[in-house]
Amino acid sequence: MRIWLVRHAPVAVKGLCYGQHDVPCTMPPAAAAEEVAARLPLDLRELWCSPWARARAVAEALSRRVHLPLLVDARLSELHMGEFEGRPFLELEREPAFSTWMRNWRTASPPGGETVTQLAARVTSWKRERDESREGTLLAFTHAGPIRALRAQARGISLEDALTSPVEHLVPEELD
Repeated sequence: MRIWLVRHAPVAVKGLCYGQHDVPCTMPPAAAAEEVAARLPLDLRELWCSPWARARAVAEALSRRVHLPLLVDARLSELHMGEFEGRPFLELEREPAFSTWMRNWRTASPPGGETVTQLAARVTSWKRERDESREGTLLAFTHAGPIRALRAQARGISLEDALTSPVEHLVPEELD
């Protein structure tokens, strides 16, 4: 199966640690879906998304447009930031727990959250299941963290290297 990933529309908040926290986007879902549809592969058979509104709303709009059922999977969620979610980074930067996590992000988790390694394991699990499924092309609306983790796995690069590469909003990207 060919797998394409797309990051949700830009969010309308600045300086906020949002992870799995629902935040508004800067454009209506129908307009975002139209932007993605213009770049879609022609043989799309499956449409997937993260359960978070910023990914799900545009996926729902595209689902209606291309007449495909929408499949929602929590494994496509952004990194769970635990107690850091919904809080301004300026506030978090003053907390020892945040500094500790920033130094040890690969093996440590934010309080009540998950490690980047755990995120990578869950999205890899989702991808492995897709690889075993039938022929065709799928598109998944997700977030920067899962896209970077899947890039690392597909390209055989480290998570550190994958985390330094940008992930454009609303631009479908085929996994290598």
